[in-house]
Amino acid sequence: MNVNKLGFLALFLLLFVTPAALAAEPSIGKLGINFHLVPHFNKPEWTWTPAIRFRINGPLTSADNIWVEYTLPNGKPFVKVQCDGVSAINAEENLVVNDCGSRQEDDQATNLTGLFGFQIKINNELTGTNKTLFNGKFIVRKNLYNPDNLPDRTKQFYYYVDHDWRLPMAYLGIFYGDTSNNLLCEVWLKNRIIDQSKINAYLMHNGKQVAEAWASGTLRAAPPEAPQQSYQLIQFRFNALVEKPPSEGWDAFFKLYENPGEYEIKVIRDGKLARAFKFSIGPDGRPVDTNGVVKQNALAKEGAVVPLQVLGEGDGTWNKTAWKTEAFWHNSVTGLNIP
Repeated sequence: MNVNKLGFLALFLLLFVTPAALAAEPSIGKLGINFHLVPHFNKPEWTWTPAIRFRINGPLTSADNIWVEYTLPNGKPFVKVQCDGVSAINAEENLVVNDCGSRQEDDQATNLTGLFGFQIKINNELTGTNKTLFNGKFIVRKNLYNPDNLPDRTKQFYYYVDHDWRLPMAYLGIFYGDTSNNLLCEVWLKNRIIDQSKINAYLMHNGKQVAEAWASGTLRAAPPEAPQQSYQLIQFRFNALVEKPPSEGWDAFFKLYENPGEYEIKVIRDGKLARAFKFSIGPDGRPVDTNGVVKQNALAKEGAVVPLQVLGEGDGTWNKTAWKTEAFWHNSVTGLNIP
């Protein structure tokens, strides 16, 4: 093979292999990060340790290790945990890591509150990889649990992560089913949910209701013993198709792919209007990422994050400006503007 042919082959590999194959690196989906503070009851003053749930996008190899390192409000090291259940995935797949750090010893626990730091890291002894995938901060608060007002239980605090920043925004994406792909919506509610069956969402187009959904896929982010500080992620899967199904028999489902334009979702909680927000569906039947909020900030691989109105009194008291500094674990977000 002559030099010209070798040069052509090198150029071919550079153009067609490097951008896709070599640029693929694991990343953390910011939308999927959630904390559970594990209570420790073995001392008169209750304490806590952190557990985290997150989604990691591939590629990952069987030799990759995922760690989470925490710092105290004063910046000193807190705890460091290795995550179990991490397996090899390719660049197009993702993996949910559940309850990383849920089995910490009592001597690791703290009674502190305030602004804590965390880093999600990856290392691989075979390749020499050792880097940070995500940097963030979260606010810990506490609530006394002493319903009988007993004098020896004045230090029994439940600790929780403040999620007020999540309340005025919604995520719109796609629920990929076995036989159809439908519109997915996720919102956060504050305060205890007494009856989940009384939470419904309605999809509106041109002033008319075109689809509805019931609350499902809930995720709690605070202890049930602290009802006023209880946060729940609520998921709605609408009978609204983002693309044409491969089979017939879907006449009762609204066809988003045939009706691009502006839409509105209204959420009813215990018979009262609790959320309302507008968004757009593109010609491809999918939610439009207005202002590039999802893409520019790498919040997810697809979908849209839109501002919403928090209506009624169901959520109790919350900080309406928390999103400005605390959104996505104190990471600045380009394009997001909540009136």
